Amino acid sequence: MWYVLSAADGTPQAFSAIGFALDCDYRYKSLNRGAEHVYWYRLGARLGDDIGAYNLGQCYEVGRGVKRDMRLAVFWWKKAAALGYPLAFTCLAAAYYNGTGVRRDRKASLRFYKKAAAKGDKVAQKMLVRLDWSASARAKPIRNKRGNRTDD
Repeated sequence: MWYVLSAADGTPQAFSAIGFALDCDYRYKSLNRGAEHVYWYRLGARLGDDIGAYNLGQCYEVGRGVKRDMRLAVFWWKKAAALGYPLAFTCLAAAYYNGTGVRRDRKASLRFYKKAAAKGDKVAQKMLVRLDWSASARAKPIRNKRGNRTDD
């Protein structure tokens, strides 16, 4: 485990890697006694690791090792997004779109989807196409053969 040695040197990514190993790697999952992975994610995130902040947000979203709290999930995703992590932008966009953990704000959602798509996130790119289609469908009323609106 290279990251244990790197953590001893204070490398933020190493702390998050230890958290990930305890959280997801079947070889080390048995060492995780409760919420130890959350401790390591938080340590990495506080030292400036984008993946640690993102994973901590994921833990709060689903309640893995911590009490489920969407406001804290959004808080940590914002930290990860500020550090430039693309998946954090996508999670923030979904939170703003659905109004989970934050007030519903479709403009903010679109802004975050655009940032994630610009960083190459495929989910965000698909959502932008979907949102563009639904916006254009609402903007143009459907008319029948006589030219009358059908949504009346």
